[in-house]
Amino acid sequence: MNPFHARCGGRSAARLVAVLVGLLVPAAGARAGTTLVLGAAKDNTLYESATGSLSNGAGTGFFAGRNNQATNSIRRGLLWFDVAAAIPGGATILSVELQLIMIQTSAGAANVGLHRASAAWGEGTSNAGIAGGSGAPAQAGDATWRHTFFPGSLWTAAGGDFAAAASATRVVDAPGTYVWTSNPALVADVQAWLDGPASNHGWLLRGDEATGQTVKKFESRESADPALRPALAVTFETPTPALPATWGRIKGTYR
Repeated sequence: MNPFHARCGGRSAARLVAVLVGLLVPAAGARAGTTLVLGAAKDNTLYESATGSLSNGAGTGFFAGRNNQATNSIRRGLLWFDVAAAIPGGATILSVELQLIMIQTSAGAANVGLHRASAAWGEGTSNAGIAGGSGAPAQAGDATWRHTFFPGSLWTAAGGDFAAAASATRVVDAPGTYVWTSNPALVADVQAWLDGPASNHGWLLRGDEATGQTVKKFESRESADPALRPALAVTFETPTPALPATWGRIKGTYR
């Protein structure tokens, strides 16, 4: 079963919408689990800018990489899923896969990494239109290159606060569907977000920033087609309830 066959999302949702797609049948020796496909609860783009005046909170795409401008050419995506609203507390995360649809590029293959963000950030009503690559004037609550929440709150470092090491990296080439497959770092991220929701600030997507014309555009949660929106497939298991201590086996029966 492909967990991404069931999709969900929507701009107006203040909390994550999750779709239960069923129980996985494990391979020999594997652990069984329940899989949910989570729609993104917010996303945005950080547009390199000394003033932090640009954003794209309500746009239908977000970006990662570098364009061909002489200055202010870096773009970084932000993506957040409300894990704790969808998965029972105390669950153990078994696997995590992120699916994104890349819809526009002017370059060849480039690495796009998922870096765990370390500060809360916002998605406002800015909308850079269909193209989106140049950004739009930031609105109240938007994340920008300088701001976590425009216009008052700032990142510690311009360009976002995030882990230096990527939790997962995927080569992204021509437009199409891309999946960042499960690994221990992605599982650890989601487990930490479930166990401590206050630590959940999502991922920052960082593309090839060393050379120009590497930027990739991905469908955002505002995409008109729900099937194209970001999706996070999380497989987990919940603890087995312990039998009461007073239960005991007597003459082949339980009491």
